[in-house]
Amino acid sequence: MNNRAVRPGAPRSLGHLFLIWLINGTLGGFLIAFFHNEHTLKAYLNYAFAGLVLMFFIIGVIAFANRFVRPRFFPQGITFRGSAVIAYTIWFLVLTALATLAAFWVLDHTLVLTRGIMSNPQAVGTTLMYVLLFAALNLISTYAVAFYHEVHQRVRAEAKVEQEMRLAAEVQQALLPSASASGRSHYAVSGTSVPSRSIGGDFFDDFELADGGIGFVLADVAGKGAPAALLAAAAQGMIRMACVPDRPSTTLQRVNAALARRTGSSRFVTAFHGVLSPDGRLRTSNAGHLPAFILRGSGEIVRLDADGLPLGAFEDATYEERETRLVAGDKIVVFSDGVTEALSADGQQFGLEKAEAVLAAAPRTTAVDLMARLVTAVQGFANGRAPEDDLTVLVVRYEG
Repeated sequence: MNNRAVRPGAPRSLGHLFLIWLINGTLGGFLIAFFHNEHTLKAYLNYAFAGLVLMFFIIGVIAFANRFVRPRFFPQGITFRGSAVIAYTIWFLVLTALATLAAFWVLDHTLVLTRGIMSNPQAVGTTLMYVLLFAALNLISTYAVAFYHEVHQRVRAEAKVEQEMRLAAEVQQALLPSASASGRSHYAVSGTSVPSRSIGGDFFDDFELADGGIGFVLADVAGKGAPAALLAAAAQGMIRMACVPDRPSTTLQRVNAALARRTGSSRFVTAFHGVLSPDGRLRTSNAGHLPAFILRGSGEIVRLDADGLPLGAFEDATYEERETRLVAGDKIVVFSDGVTEALSADGQQFGLEKAEAVLAAAPRTTAVDLMARLVTAVQGFANGRAPEDDLTVLVVRYEG
């Protein structure tokens, strides 16, 4: 997109200036003749010539203003705004008035027909008003055209940004695994991510490991919009590449060091990462994220709390690791703070307790159904209120 701003007083073509000079000079001359009580055809023609001389001065003012003065009030890249518009308008009208008086003085001392015109206040005043009106209309039309072009460029730029954001959202969704993956022999996985804007900073992922196990992660990048989405895509790829099948804590430690070196402490990522083996052994590690839950088929709920700094905050951070056993029908549920911090109409947060209650009410559902139940409960709690954060849920069910 061309970022060059449209400025008032844009230079006109010679043909345009010629038409302005011819039409307005002739009409101005007719006015001078009319108020000078000269109503013959010859007088009108002579005064039309005088009007052309007068308009020559005015066109000179316009050309001078466009060439030398306008760039000082509106430098390249600066749109017409506020005090600059007022100052330029006053300057232009004053210079136009002075040019008009100078033209009258020339006419008064050169053409026999117009000698003594300076002593006719009515002719001078009326013509001066006509010229100033013309100058004002010239400025108004110039500002209107400049404003139109600026708005048009802004609308085009916003449309382009909107299109790019839609494409970015499509790419981001393509990077996430499918919402439901149940074709594996030991696992069923279901997840979703609903960004608060067109693109978000949350992501979830699952991937098969060489030993037949499955790795999974849900993360939340600090911030929103495009910067968070870019960092989320980078972190997602890093976790896949750095994954150590038996040591999720080591995986997080590697990713943390890489992010800290590249982003500094200004950008960080909270993440919950787990590795589930075919025999039901579950190892998890938490990097500043919300606790995950194990929902057992019996209805028991186990909260997986663990301490750990967000990824990217400190390069030498270390992470704890927990290990537990799952049996067929057990589910691991991980979600972002878009769940717990969702607000109701009266400003109440959904919270961990409500999330836990939703899980407890459906101990034997599938991964897909449990994920949908939690998302539906959060959205129903918000009752149409626009989300302030991305909402992401991941459910991994161990099939045994």
